[in-house]
Amino acid sequence: MARVSITVGRSRVGRATSPRQAGYITDIRAQLKLIHDNLHKIVNGIKNATPDAMLFAMKPIAEEADRLVPRDTGRLAHSQFLVARKTASGASLAFGYARNNSPAYAQLVHEDLEMRHAAPTQAKFAEQAVKNFLHLVPRRIRDFMKKDVLGLN
Repeated sequence: MARVSITVGRSRVGRATSPRQAGYITDIRAQLKLIHDNLHKIVNGIKNATPDAMLFAMKPIAEEADRLVPRDTGRLAHSQFLVARKTASGASLAFGYARNNSPAYAQLVHEDLEMRHAAPTQAKFAEQAVKNFLHLVPRRIRDFMKKDVLGLN
């Protein structure tokens, strides 16, 4: 579970010197507790949603790469992977083709600019997809978090 701490000024307040100050201190503590509780929910929601947010953010890139990947046999296209998971240090994301080097020719097809492919397929299909849609990733993460973690539209 994530640790959340909120302070505004001193964390301990001595005795109230007047009844007005006592009410003020109680009110401030109640407000900070509410802020703390809400922030704690958000932090834990982000922590739990991070892999899903990453998958959501990467979806246009994966779809574009799938559109651009050459499909002579279909093996290369079917080797696409997009995996996000929680890790001890946060989250990790893996995207690409030919995980475990299957099919073995994936890198050659991706890198060989001399090889001709039927449009719209092309060499550098994964790289081009990233170039085309990387700018959307931060906005898609933000939109996912607003909707799924905060419940905002």
